[in-house]
Amino acid sequence: MINDLEKAIKKAQLFLLDRQKDTGEWSGSLYYNGWTNATYILTLNFIGITNDESIEKAAQWLLDHQNADGSWGVFDFRGSPSSLEVTCQVVLALKSAGYSDRPEVIKAEEYITDRGGVMNTQLITQAYHSIFGKFWWNYLFPISVPSELFLIPTSLNTNLFATWGMVGFVPILTLSTLCQTNPENLSTTQKTAMGKAKAWLIDQQNNDGSWYNTILPTSLSIMALYKMGMSADHPRIKAAVRFMKSLQNTEGYVHRYKYPVWNTVLVLLALIESGFPTNDSRLAKSGKWLIDAQTGSEGYSWPFNPNNIRYPDVDDTAFAIAVLKKLDFDSRNKDEAIRKGIDWVLKMQGEDGGWAAFTKNQSKKRKGVPAAFLEDPSVADIVGHVFLGLGYNGYDTSSPCIKRAIDWLQQDQYDGSWYGRWGVCYTYGTGATLVGLNCVGENMKKDYVQKAVKWIKSHQNSDGGWGEDYLSYYYPWFAGCGESTAEQTAWAVMGLIAAGEDPYSDTLKNGINYLLEYQTGDGCWASNYVDAALWVYKDSLYSTVFPLTALGMYRKKIQS
Repeated sequence: MINDLEKAIKKAQLFLLDRQKDTGEWSGSLYYNGWTNATYILTLNFIGITNDESIEKAAQWLLDHQNADGSWGVFDFRGSPSSLEVTCQVVLALKSAGYSDRPEVIKAEEYITDRGGVMNTQLITQAYHSIFGKFWWNYLFPISVPSELFLIPTSLNTNLFATWGMVGFVPILTLSTLCQTNPENLSTTQKTAMGKAKAWLIDQQNNDGSWYNTILPTSLSIMALYKMGMSADHPRIKAAVRFMKSLQNTEGYVHRYKYPVWNTVLVLLALIESGFPTNDSRLAKSGKWLIDAQTGSEGYSWPFNPNNIRYPDVDDTAFAIAVLKKLDFDSRNKDEAIRKGIDWVLKMQGEDGGWAAFTKNQSKKRKGVPAAFLEDPSVADIVGHVFLGLGYNGYDTSSPCIKRAIDWLQQDQYDGSWYGRWGVCYTYGTGATLVGLNCVGENMKKDYVQKAVKWIKSHQNSDGGWGEDYLSYYYPWFAGCGESTAEQTAWAVMGLIAAGEDPYSDTLKNGINYLLEYQTGDGCWASNYVDAALWVYKDSLYSTVFPLTALGMYRKKIQS
C-alpha cells in the first residue's frame, strides 16, 4: 500500500500542476444542467439578439441532451434524473428561439403537461415565464410588492435575503413592475423608485460586465436595464453579454460561473497536505496571484472570483489565509494579507457563534432542517473551514471566538453528523468539522467528536468508500447514503484521520484502498455530481483535490 500511495500522490500532484494557468491560478469547469443554456438564450432573445451563432450552439446542445421521456435532467447528461424545473425553462427558451415545431419541444411539452406545468416549479422559473408573458405575476406575488420598496434605506434591508437573493430580487421586482405597467403610467413615486433601482443595478455591475459573477443575476439585470430603456448596444449591456458569452464552451454548453479563487485555494491545500515543496516556484506564483485577488471593498477578504469584488465570502477567505500561511515565498504583502483576512473572518462571526458564507446574522438554521434558498445561516462546513484557516494561524480552543463556535457546533450536531450546505452534505459537513476541530487543538476524544466518528464509520459502503445522494441536501434521511465517490470517500477519510482514527484500522485502510483502486491513469479520479450548493453541480477539479488531500493526510499520519 505504501508504494501505491506514493505513486498515487505523485500522479495526482502532476495532474493538478499540469492544469495551472500561466497566471498562477487554477480554474476548473462547473457543470449544472440545461437551465443555464436556456437562460442564456432567453436573455439574448429578450433584448433583441436572435441571429447569433452562440444561440444556435446553445440550442443544439439542449437538443442533444434531452432525455428519452422528453425532459431535461437534473444533471447535464442524457439519462440523468428528469427535472420539471429545467424542462420548463428549456422549452420556454427553445420556443422563444423559434424551435416550437421541433419534435423534441412537442415531446417536452407533453412531459410538462403531465406533471402540472409551470405551476409546479420554483419562483425563479415562474418569474422567467412571467417576464415572457407565459405566467402570472400576481401568482408570484399574491400580495403586491410595491416598487416603492426600493426607497427604503439600504441599511434597513441589507439582510432581507442572502446576497445572491438580493442581486436577483432587485431586477425581478423591477421587471414585475415594468412588465405589468406601461412606463408612462408610473406614478411619480414609482418613477423615483425605478430610478433608484436602476442606479443600484449600475453600481453593482462588476468590471467584467457581470452581476455577482454568475449567469442568473446577470441575466435578470440585463433584462431589467433593457426594460428601463437601456439599449442592447449600451456599453453596460454589451459588457454583460460578453461576460455571458465567455461562459460558453466549444460544445455549446453555458457554464453558470467560474470560481478560480476557490479552485486555487483547494489545489494549494491539496498540494501542501500531500507534501509538495511549499517553496516551489509554481506555488509561489499562485500565492502571489492569490494576494492580488484579495479585495479591499469588504475589509480585505477574498471572493470566489477576483471580479466579484462586492461579495467576498468566508469560505474562500478562510482557505486563503490557511494556504498563504503555509506557502514559503518572498512577498512583503503576504503577512499583511493574512492579517487583514483574519480580521475580516473574525468580524464575520455571527451572534450565534458560527459563520455563514456571505452574510452575517442574515438567518438562523434549525437543526435537521436544510437552509432555504434565500437564507445564509451559519453552517458547520463553513465553521470547520474557518477553524482550519484560524488554526493554521495560531488560534486554538483557548481563543474566545473558537470557544463560541465549538458551543455552536455542539448545538448544531444532528445525529452525530453535521449538515454541510456547500457540499453533499452530511458527509461533507462532518468531515470538514472534524478537520477544523483538530486544527484548533480540540480534544478529539470528547463524546461529541466520537459520536461523529461513529456516524462516519457506520456509513462506509462495502467497497470501502463513502457516498451520499444529492437528495440529502433536501431530505436528511438520505444522509450518508449513496454509491461511493472519490470526493465523498476523501471527506470521510479526512475526518477520520483528523479525529485520530488508527491508520491501520480496517475502516481507514479500506477507504484508502478505494481511492487507490479508482485513480485513473492520468492521476485524477472519476468526477461526480457531489456538490449541491443551492443547485446540484459538478466541479471538474473536486475529484482530484479532495482525494489528494486525503492521501496526503494519510501518509503524514502513518509517517508520524
